[in-house]
Amino acid sequence: MSVLNDYKVRFGVQDAFGEQIKMIYANNGLISNFLYEHSLIEVNELVDIFTKLLTGEITFLEKPTQSFLLCIANLTETKFYDEGDIWYNNPNATPDFVMPTSDFKVIVEAWRDYLAQ
Repeated sequence: MSVLNDYKVRFGVQDAFGEQIKMIYANNGLISNFLYEHSLIEVNELVDIFTKLLTGEITFLEKPTQSFLLCIANLTETKFYDEGDIWYNNPNATPDFVMPTSDFKVIVEAWRDYLAQ
């Protein structure tokens, strides 16, 4: 659980327009914003993809969201771009946040488990 503590990941429920919505929060908003945009089915797919990245079955992930966040990942690191177009226009652009891929996988799995409750 130390990965969740390291990134101050927590989960909660927020009332929005009379509906209870499950939320994820982290010390970096890009982590939580990226995951919030994924349903349980999509999160299960992300767990599979990150497992494949960490085992070397695949070597690269490029995953944009509807709000234009972009996640680029490989075996060692996961990069987040607040504006995905920046990376598409310049693959050498500096990411807004970088973390170990193994850490992000732990957070993705925790979000999946929370959504499944």
